[in-house]
Amino acid sequence: MPPATTHDAAWKARQREKAIGYLIRFAAVTVWGLLPLVVRYSPSAKIPNVFAQGGLYFIGGLLFSSGMVAIRAALDPALLRQLRLPWSHWLPVLLASEISIIAFTYISLNLTSGTHFILLNNFSPVFALLVAIVFWRQQIPYLRHRHTQWVMLAIFLLGSLGSSLLFADAARGNSAGTVEGDLWALGAIVTDVALIIAQIRYSRLVPPVQIPLVNFYMFLLALPLFFLLFGLNPVRLLALPADQLGWGIAIGMLGALGYHLNYEAFRRIDGFLAFLMFNLSILITFGVEAFVLKAIPPSFILVVGGGLIVGASIWAENINARCEREVQI
Repeated sequence: MPPATTHDAAWKARQREKAIGYLIRFAAVTVWGLLPLVVRYSPSAKIPNVFAQGGLYFIGGLLFSSGMVAIRAALDPALLRQLRLPWSHWLPVLLASEISIIAFTYISLNLTSGTHFILLNNFSPVFALLVAIVFWRQQIPYLRHRHTQWVMLAIFLLGSLGSSLLFADAARGNSAGTVEGDLWALGAIVTDVALIIAQIRYSRLVPPVQIPLVNFYMFLLALPLFFLLFGLNPVRLLALPADQLGWGIAIGMLGALGYHLNYEAFRRIDGFLAFLMFNLSILITFGVEAFVLKAIPPSFILVVGGGLIVGASIWAENINARCEREVQI
């Protein structure tokens, strides 16, 4: 009797931890849904050089991550004794993908709508799951059996289908986009998959106290590399109008918050199911763009697509919970 009680208590504690993880991931999804709109419609969009916008992003990200490190060090001085991150080949992948995705994102959002950008990137979870099936299926309970592999792949496709339904609106002219902008968004898909997989894998190697350090070091290294790669002059950035400068830095701080929430979520819940939740960001992007900014007309398809996305996320977690329990029994 006591072993069963202990097992049940551990299971309940695990479910509470997952609930917290999903709440954190939803907060991250909200950030990623709002970020393309802020990039496209804030005063920083008037900066003529898209790479200058990216440079400000990395400045803001470094400021935010520095603040998070300072707060965590004040709350837990153990961080000051663990300033060296564990080495992994995922670290250079994180650095390269963070630089690339910001470049692709700013180029794309200057050419196409925020909804188009998110729509295309909503297929990223499907590609990430395919990578997981190939390389890590024995490490993930719901991918160990061929039946659940196919079911989960169908669920991920269902979630992406929910967001892709909005392409019907785009075809009727309800969302402004360009072929060139969409091609850059496709490039962002590749780097987004690499970035999220690297975050998922590396988050399991880092002690919780060191989570803020990951973003800090990435932004610290990415900032000068981005400036060098695209020939940016920091002095010219500081000469920008105050509203453009402020919004550009604020966007970077918002993005760094999203990254931090990602790591906190990925260490609590299955990263690939958390990535599936990214599909919810289209609801936020489309809703704000249609009802608040009035930039695109609203559509009933939003409701249908939203139902598919939410249903897919719930269905996937139910399968995941059942597989986890089977492994523990």
